[in-house]
Amino acid sequence: AIDFAGKNRRAILHIYNSVSRGIFEQSLWKVCEYVVKNYFDAVLGGRTMDELDREVVERFYRCECFGIVIEWLNTSTQNDVHKQIERFCELHQGIPEEVLRRSIERN
Repeated sequence: AIDFAGKNRRAILHIYNSVSRGIFEQSLWKVCEYVVKNYFDAVLGGRTMDELDREVVERFYRCECFGIVIEWLNTSTQNDVHKQIERFCELHQGIPEEVLRRSIERN
């Protein structure tokens, strides 16, 4: 999605800054939801996690994802969001697995 936005920067910023911004944000939210859900499905690898725990963790990461993109758009895509996302992932490496372990232990 970031690659697409970068290649279509002018059109994306036009939509983002238009009266259709609400529709754009709803669509972005759904993309973030899809990405986070699929990511956690992969992390879980068939294991189960307490439903409330999963809901809380997915909401946090969905908001994080959404916030990164919105902040990037608010700066008119001037910063290198790829580098920031890569670094964020490096810093958070192992955290989702640890959250899963704690949730499973608790239940």
